[in-house]
Amino acid sequence: MIDYNSLTDNLRHFILCSSEIRVCPYCNRQYITTYNKEDNLRSTSDLDHFYPKSSFQLYSLTLFNFIPACSICNSRFKKARKLKILYLYEKDIEDPITFKVKPTVTYNINSLIGNTDDFDLVLEVNDNCAKNDEIQGHLEMFRLEEVYQSHKDFVQELLYKRKAYSSA
Repeated sequence: MIDYNSLTDNLRHFILCSSEIRVCPYCNRQYITTYNKEDNLRSTSDLDHFYPKSSFQLYSLTLFNFIPACSICNSRFKKARKLKILYLYEKDIEDPITFKVKPTVTYNINSLIGNTDDFDLVLEVNDNCAKNDEIQGHLEMFRLEEVYQSHKDFVQELLYKRKAYSSA
């Protein structure tokens, strides 16, 4: 009844490029880039099926089931687990979650100016959403707290600039 072969490569890239999403909505880390190849628009992202096409065949070609995603989230994280996650067209992950810098025991001024990385980045879920299975599943499936540890250098730079350029 549903002919998945009707989703050609050109159509897939058209959908991805038309979404105008420039960063993976699952991890908010990997850029999604569009480019021209032989006068055809292309995208560096995957076209993820939020609802698996094997279980939800009627949704397999529905635009609201397509989410542009980086290949790491789509292939490594999402396919490996069966957790409830946020449907990103309905809910935004940035509202209930904030980043916090959690100093370690050895944290000092050297951590702030970039000589050490003696702190952790913690994702804090606000109290109203702490028991939300979709938010917790999203954090767990995409290992957001763990993968964001690789961005400590950006956080150090932001913290340093905040202190260095403050008006006080």
